[in-house]
Amino acid sequence: MARLRLGLTQKELARRAGVDVRTVRNAETGKHMPSALSTRRLRAILGDYSQPSLDRASQPKLVVPATD
Repeated sequence: MARLRLGLTQKELARRAGVDVRTVRNAETGKHMPSALSTRRLRAILGDYSQPSLDRASQPKLVVPATD
């Protein structure tokens, strides 16, 4: 998972991206896809590690369920 490869917790990724930690958690579990704005913010932090599944037209989950 991109976030873990960067050594970030859900809370830290959310803080850096300016989104709620629930946005990160829900995106990782596939419970709810982030808005276009949240997706852009997350990709800005994840950079080259971001997954194509962050796109709404792609898979419903980022990669794996959250562990923290």
